Amino acid sequence: MTDTEKIAALQQAVVAALNAAPLPLGVKALVLENALLRVQAAMQHPAPGAEEEDA
Repeated sequence: MTDTEKIAALQQAVVAALNAAPLPLGVKALVLENALLRVQAAMQHPAPGAEEEDA
């Protein structure tokens, strides 16, 4: 599985979990925004050794 596929699967899982959660829409929006910002930050600054995991 490529990194792009992993990210897409993660995003789908987050959206599915948010849709299933009995939270106000505003809270869901904040959670989704936070998750997407974390993915973006991780893509810009990968953790040391993160690239070695796929090898």
